[in-house]
Amino acid sequence: MQRLCVLLFVFGCVTLSSGVDGIGVNYGLLGNNLPPPAQVINLLKSRNFQKTRIFNPNPDVLKALEGSCISLILGVRNEDLQQLASDLTFATNWVNTNVVPHVSSINFAYISAGNEVIPGQLATFVLGAMQNLDMALKAHNINIPVTTTVSLQVLGTSYPPSNGSFSGDSIQFLQPIAQFLATKQYPLLADVYPYFAYASNPDEIQLDYALIKNTGVIVVDGDLRYNNLFDAMVDALYAALEKVGQPGLDVVVSETGWPSGGDVYATIDNAQTYVNNLIAHVASGKGTPRKPGKVVETYIFALFNENQKPVGTEQNFGGLANDGEEYHGKLTCFVILACMMAAMGGVIFGYDIGISERMVARRQSFLEELTSLLVQSFFGAASNIYMLIIGRVLLGVGFANQQYFSTSRRTSYIFTLVKKKSCSQNANQAVPLYLSEMAASK
Repeated sequence: MQRLCVLLFVFGCVTLSSGVDGIGVNYGLLGNNLPPPAQVINLLKSRNFQKTRIFNPNPDVLKALEGSCISLILGVRNEDLQQLASDLTFATNWVNTNVVPHVSSINFAYISAGNEVIPGQLATFVLGAMQNLDMALKAHNINIPVTTTVSLQVLGTSYPPSNGSFSGDSIQFLQPIAQFLATKQYPLLADVYPYFAYASNPDEIQLDYALIKNTGVIVVDGDLRYNNLFDAMVDALYAALEKVGQPGLDVVVSETGWPSGGDVYATIDNAQTYVNNLIAHVASGKGTPRKPGKVVETYIFALFNENQKPVGTEQNFGGLANDGEEYHGKLTCFVILACMMAAMGGVIFGYDIGISERMVARRQSFLEELTSLLVQSFFGAASNIYMLIIGRVLLGVGFANQQYFSTSRRTSYIFTLVKKKSCSQNANQAVPLYLSEMAASK
């Protein structure tokens, strides 16, 4: 089976089966330093991302998605809900503008009428907007599920998961919406954030439970056993849907993630751990205790940090560098100086931290291959002097950071990137990524 290597600035190198049906990524646009859509879509294609979500029908993004084979959740602006609900002509024009021109070249997975507006002033317009959009699509013989996106603030009770139920100010909207979705066999989209649950109650929730670290059973709920908070939150929503008479309604997790800054619990390590464990969990196909064996279609939030969002954690959910570029291993003066400093640290401290000759030998062939690649890339035919200098520098870096080989998940991901055949074209990325481990967090 083809293997997929996804290189993320925060989350390291994640390897997935291309056949995994459950993983997508959110593509937000609230930043003034983001790469152009065509570049972003090319990046997604190069990394074999097969699903994405946008929050409004941006013409440039839609154009870039044409022919990409990336399935799309297309969002409706919250500001348009009232007019969509009250005016079928407006809904028809919306479909004619944003869907019809692209329907033959974009795989629309769902259209989401509203994002996290229940409960709230716009909640009363959601069902009408969904119905009018559905009718406008059907008039063109277009079969795209129309749904909405809710946060788990719609739950009045969520613990234990089997007690999950909608709050009093949400149930009046969600009961008819759930009935509409069930009749059409469309899913409900939900934003599920263990981070926010943990950050609001760290004394009662274990961090490993929130980070999906495959802990032992933490929550016993009748016959159901929970070892991670993500499953518990999803199942609480399923339980709430059962209580309004819709036990067969599917849930798609339209957003989930962990910020890398803006809060004491929002660290690069926690963000990386959560996303990698989430992907492994979804890819396993185990489902949740309430829905065993059912893959939870899940969209990671998000591609980029967005600097036009509120200051704090909201600006720090991005996984890629905001220039859209990965680290291609350009040999600059800064890289050389950094390598020399690391090499000096290795010479001085290497053996003091317990490096054995056998451990170094296991790295030797890898470092020699990497040296050859670097030299040939930047200096043409291999030169003995360049081979000697760069080889010693890289070996020094290995010495200085040997402690990471056994204790740091991030470093193991970086070296996995170079070692795996599926990532061999990225071999010259190893040095800058490795050095990034020494950079202070912002």
